[in-house]
Amino acid sequence: MQAQETDSHKVVLLIEGHPDVEAVVRTVLEPYGWQIVLARDNAAALEQVKLRGFELICDRSAHFRRGRRQAAAKNTGRAPAHSNDHRH
Repeated sequence: MQAQETDSHKVVLLIEGHPDVEAVVRTVLEPYGWQIVLARDNAAALEQVKLRGFELICDRSAHFRRGRRQAAAKNTGRAPAHSNDHRH
C-alpha cells in the first residue's frame, strides 16, 4: 500500500498507549502524514488538549470496555450489544 500525500497535518493523541499499540498506530498512520503525540495518563492528556487540537484521541479504556462486554456476553451466552452477529 502506498502512502497518500496530505495537505493538512493530522495529529493523534495516544493516551496510556501500550508499546505494541503505539507501534501499530505509528505504522498505520505516520505514512499518511499523521503526527502521534503520547500522554502517559489522563492528566497529561488534558494538558496536551489545552495546548492544541487533535483530529483523533485514542486511549486504552475503549479496548478494556469492549473486552468486559465480550466476556460478559460469553458468560451469559448472549451476543455483545455492539455485535453485528445476530445469532443468539
